[in-house]
Amino acid sequence: RKRLDFTHIIVKKHPRKTPVFISIHFDALQNADIEGVRIITSDVSLKLAVFLHEDFRSARRLREDFPLVPSPDPNHGIRNLFILHHNKIEQKVLIELGNFSNPADVWRLRHYPVRDAYAKSIINALVKFNRTLP
Repeated sequence: RKRLDFTHIIVKKHPRKTPVFISIHFDALQNADIEGVRIITSDVSLKLAVFLHEDFRSARRLREDFPLVPSPDPNHGIRNLFILHHNKIEQKVLIELGNFSNPADVWRLRHYPVRDAYAKSIINALVKFNRTLP
């Protein structure tokens, strides 16, 4: 709840800016076979979500199945994410950077070059999104 309150304060302070909201997480799924990045959003057609999907895909870091999913998506176990549905910012995503139950994903989290590549993918998507603004 505190993140949302802070977000709404920033939006009020900068009314002429186009805000984005990115929440970064790691899954802890029971299925250790699931690995890679998944992007969860309130709407899979949002520009920010699309740009993130494209950049992580080009870096070959996305999950094979359902890398970009809407929240809630009852078909794939995605819970109704409070942070996405009660957030007044239009361009909002939650990024799952891997699965703590998967040894390869745990290694990726600990490996600096991979963390750096994740950060660059997010920055690249933000730059692409910013270029679409008037």
